Amino acid sequence: MKILVGVPAYRQSVSTTCLQTLVTLFSSFGKTYDHISLDLKIAQATVVHRARNAFASIVWRDPSFTHLLLVDPDIGFRPSLLERMLAFGEPVVGATYPTGSFDRKVFAAFAREMDTGADAEVCALEYAGGGSSVILVEDPDQHGAKELILRDGFMRVRDIGNDLLLIGREALERIAEKVPSTVLEVAPDPYKQFGITGPVIQCFDPIPEPVDGFFREDDGFTRRWTEACGGELWACFMEPVQRRVEDTVAGHFLTKLQLGHV
Repeated sequence: MKILVGVPAYRQSVSTTCLQTLVTLFSSFGKTYDHISLDLKIAQATVVHRARNAFASIVWRDPSFTHLLLVDPDIGFRPSLLERMLAFGEPVVGATYPTGSFDRKVFAAFAREMDTGADAEVCALEYAGGGSSVILVEDPDQHGAKELILRDGFMRVRDIGNDLLLIGREALERIAEKVPSTVLEVAPDPYKQFGITGPVIQCFDPIPEPVDGFFREDDGFTRRWTEACGGELWACFMEPVQRRVEDTVAGHFLTKLQLGHV
């Protein structure tokens, strides 16, 4: 098994949170797993989806790679998260990570109903894969109630962010087959900065909304995977994930679920 760990570094910046994660991840896997090889590429990127396309193209073109792990430069997590993702075995898996800055008004509202400030902070955060992204189905044991689709610490979601995402090469191959318009046989000039001259798979390119024509930066890959390929999206909610924004925020979606919020 060979995994490309790709970090799209906007303006050549990588946080200490992410750097410590990478050091710990490579050290832990190097000591524990003889059959798993991790390769690291950090790409300077002013257009983030183009760097993600470059990472995807490297994995897609090189059959020695089995997976692409995308990690944004402000994200931190434990090696156990990647272990869970690999053991889960689905082609595309993400994680519930904090999406942005800390809303102190929302925190104050949760603080009035939670026992601890830490629980209030976790619940006040918005999460990729949380909220309206969570797929709810009818609970067969309770009329009118809804339940999550859960399996081994993961839940089915409608969409998931690209900032922390594990993609198996089979998913890239399926997108190339089902959405051939994403494949360019000759790499355009912008990809040459990543050392790519051959075929490129532009699976992370934004897709325009049919109503207003605006592009959404974050869902091009997941929409191609779910809509064109019929793929599923799963998000790990068991593991804590850090994000460096104005302050470093530590999210743990499992705690939010246990306290009755999605």
